[in-house]
Amino acid sequence: CNGTYPDILAPYAASVQNCKNYGEIIANGSRDVGGIVGQTHGGGYRCIIDCANEGNISGNTNVGGIIGRHTSTGGQMLLSGNTNTGTITSADGTGGPIYGKNDGTLIDGSQSNE
Repeated sequence: CNGTYPDILAPYAASVQNCKNYGEIIANGSRDVGGIVGQTHGGGYRCIIDCANEGNISGNTNVGGIIGRHTSTGGQMLLSGNTNTGTITSADGTGGPIYGKNDGTLIDGSQSNE
């Protein structure tokens, strides 16, 4: 993604860049809800870079403006340059402007405007 987290070297690697969500997401009773990504799976490196959420996001648990949940089996995650201006609502309180819950290895260089 940025030269130190090459997204083509690891199995199940993924990169999401320059994405934007404007829409409201209402996931009543659901968990792992994000404006860009719901949840990570599998090993390898993950990168979410320069993405933005402007929509309001709501769900039951693990709700984030960019990603709902980064799991312990989701490999390493690099978040960089992401922003959120939407309102994040989690019924159980596990929500955040960038990510709802982190169970894995996370490097967060994102900014919240909320």
